Amino acid sequence: MSSSDNGTAPAQELSQRIQGLVDTLSTNSADDGSEQVLDDIVQLIDKFPSQPTPPGASKPFQDSYNSAIALWNLAVTLKTSSNSDDATDTIVPQMRLAACRLVSLCTLALPATSAAFSKVAQMATKTGRSWLESDNPSMAEASIALAAEFHRKHGDSLSLEQESKGEYATSSQWAEHGLQGVRIDLYEVEVASVLGQHQRAIDKFEDMKSSLPRYPKQAQMATMLAYNLGVTCFKQFNFPAAATWLSESYDVGKQCVIGAMKQARTLRLLARCYLETGDDSELRKALNAVDLANTEHMHPSGLYCKLSVLLKLKSSENAIRQALFEYVSHVDVSIDMAMVAIKDLVKNECSALAVNGLDQLATRFQNTPNENRIHIEELELLIELERVEDACRVVERCLSGHSEYQPISAGDRQYLHNVLWKHAARDYEASKYKPALLWYDYSADFFSASELETKNACKLQRNRCLCLIGLGRFTEAALALQQSRQYEPDNPFTHFLLYKIAILQGEDQNAIDELRSMVQVGSKATKEAVSDQDIHGLISLAAQLAFEKSNRGVAMHALEGLIQYSTDNNQILVALRCLVRLRCTFLSENSMSDLSSLVFYIRKALEKLQAMTAKEEEDTAQVDTEVTWFMKMAWNVTLQCVDAVEELHSLFMLCYKFTLLLPNDNALLNRQKTCLLMAAASSLQLARDSSTGDSRDAHLLSTLDHIKDCHGICSLLAKRQLARNQSSDMARILILLYEFECKAKLRHGDLQTTLDSLADMDVPDGSTFETVAAIAVDAPGNNRQVAMNALRLSLKKYLERKPPDVVKYSKAVHSLVQLALEVSSSESRDEAMLIFSGINDILSSPNKTLYPEMEIVWLMTKSWNTGIQLFSAMNYCEAEKWCSFGLNLLSSLSTMKNSYESQMSTAYAEVLSKCEAFNATRNHEE
Repeated sequence: MSSSDNGTAPAQELSQRIQGLVDTLSTNSADDGSEQVLDDIVQLIDKFPSQPTPPGASKPFQDSYNSAIALWNLAVTLKTSSNSDDATDTIVPQMRLAACRLVSLCTLALPATSAAFSKVAQMATKTGRSWLESDNPSMAEASIALAAEFHRKHGDSLSLEQESKGEYATSSQWAEHGLQGVRIDLYEVEVASVLGQHQRAIDKFEDMKSSLPRYPKQAQMATMLAYNLGVTCFKQFNFPAAATWLSESYDVGKQCVIGAMKQARTLRLLARCYLETGDDSELRKALNAVDLANTEHMHPSGLYCKLSVLLKLKSSENAIRQALFEYVSHVDVSIDMAMVAIKDLVKNECSALAVNGLDQLATRFQNTPNENRIHIEELELLIELERVEDACRVVERCLSGHSEYQPISAGDRQYLHNVLWKHAARDYEASKYKPALLWYDYSADFFSASELETKNACKLQRNRCLCLIGLGRFTEAALALQQSRQYEPDNPFTHFLLYKIAILQGEDQNAIDELRSMVQVGSKATKEAVSDQDIHGLISLAAQLAFEKSNRGVAMHALEGLIQYSTDNNQILVALRCLVRLRCTFLSENSMSDLSSLVFYIRKALEKLQAMTAKEEEDTAQVDTEVTWFMKMAWNVTLQCVDAVEELHSLFMLCYKFTLLLPNDNALLNRQKTCLLMAAASSLQLARDSSTGDSRDAHLLSTLDHIKDCHGICSLLAKRQLARNQSSDMARILILLYEFECKAKLRHGDLQTTLDSLADMDVPDGSTFETVAAIAVDAPGNNRQVAMNALRLSLKKYLERKPPDVVKYSKAVHSLVQLALEVSSSESRDEAMLIFSGINDILSSPNKTLYPEMEIVWLMTKSWNTGIQLFSAMNYCEAEKWCSFGLNLLSSLSTMKNSYESQMSTAYAEVLSKCEAFNATRNHEE
């Protein structure tokens, strides 16, 4: 058989190509193209034959085997290189896998030996380890499966060698085989766990436990593996799985020399797993585990764990006391660790035991720097428990020790002050002024002479002052402030408290003086010492306090004085805020007498904000906030002063001017439109209420200015396509109505143009045009023609309704006929004639019955009287037409027809006779 027939040629070619690629990879292992070279090697391996070779054809496989070993060694070199990086860590397991696969193929093709099979199993195991280190458990699983396969082949090979040669394998060979199997099993357990297959991992671990005693080192590895898997599950909050692994770790650890400390560590974590579940049965298991752990090795974490379990189990007080004693007495338990346990006791409502624990700690750390800290912790606990007498004894003990034999460190003293101040503040908020003063007094006792000039000392005196004020001890309160004022003369809080004392004692002038001092020193204080917000708050509180004591004059006087002489715009705005709030309160409670002052304050705020806006260095966000606040207040005030039209107009214009200071956006445009509309309405009302013509015309011109600005905003909104349908915008309709009234009273010549614009709008009701007509004919406008046009529009609106509003239509017709016949001219009568023609159309329609009969009577009478007047003027033909209209309307009457019919018929016959005679005479003359 030729070499080509037995597969040697393809194998030889593949072997040579693989060897060349391996050489390339060895030379350029760090290049970017190494992955591509490795991919090429893998593709060639996929084509490599795996069947056994005939005698004499093994060279290509042996060469490939050597290339695989070279590739493997290259991977080892890269892994151990000091220049390894993430890219190296990624490619190394791929190189190992490729080398392992090629070795396995060559091993199967070459004459089989147990050593070769063992080699492949070993390489596959290391490859699996490499994949695990690269966080690729799926590939690791495949590699470990390959290792298991060749491990079985290794065992089979050992057995076969015994049978074929009649020799038994040495015990060391079988021991090595068993050892390799345990290693593979451990990797299988780890891979399954990483893949989330916990039950499979547990089952595998259980299967291999019986073989571990023969391999002590591997037993230790199994113990650590189970422990690590338990830790991983614990971190993932999978406590049942963690408990299982930790139990396995402990069981295996008992079979090997792993050490009591490690066993205790495992048991402590196992106890924590049971503890996390919270179930009573599990807590019992936790207690057993931690007791066993403490038996193995006493450790602070074990003792703390036992205390936690006992607290959760709500065990007896003696059991918890014993556990606490063991814990706080342990030499490795620090003061911080002990404090954690004490706080746990307090959380679990074991405060008495917590106090006992602190006493034990104090005994243990007696005459050490930690003793003071323990006493401070005890103090805080006693205050929390409201055991005031015991707390006082602890403070006095600390004070005595600090003064005589055990000075308290600066850090602990700061902590002590914080504890005392915290509880003093809590008592003060609860209006418990006496205990609050007690804690502040104790705090003062711990200040040294050199610390009396510090800010904290001054603040302490102010806090004492507050408590004394609450107790009504004003003289002592003032004395407490002397020290604060001595070392911090420019502190506004001190002046505020002096102001408060003066107010409460009814000393108005002293109160005003202190308030002024507070504002003055506030303007000089640095931002670090006192924030603007503090000053604002103090002024507001001062004003509020004055009002609470019915001392409105003090607050108003001080705040108004601030506005007059202060150069700080921010402080002026704060004062104006307070005044506006206060005035608003009295505005709602008493009368409108304060409204003018309120408008003055808001106008003053506008002036200040306009000046601030003009300065580019001002804080824009702060200015915007102030503008928004005053604008909202001005708008809210308008809701309370609807009867004070002049102030109402001023406030709406102030709102509009405030909006001009804000960033222009779409919402702001709508707000500006609303402000101008309301300003126009109030200005128009002022014109209506004016007693002189000049005043009226001035208000009307002002209204037109507002309307012009409003039109501009509406046009801008329309361009941005942000407004609603312009024809149905009620705001625009109101604007046009106001404009019409102004122009009518100013006798503008383009009144009809405004009416036409209004007609183009989607006016919902004809009564609007009736109102327009009334305005048009009202003095001094007296524009009869425009009024008639408006009434015609109202008629059209009434008829467009579904169904037509005949009643309102009749009233509009009444007004229109009245206007048309006011002037005795042929043109007027012609207009009226057209109106009557339309009436006949209505009366001949199905809506005839809805037309009010009295209106028909009025129209009939008006038509008839017009005809009689024309008859008297010997205008017989036209008279006949009007009388004919009257007769037509008579036919539409029901109950009242008989009252007029005979008289009108006789008269109409006479009119008709005169008309015919007149026509005959005129024809004869022609």
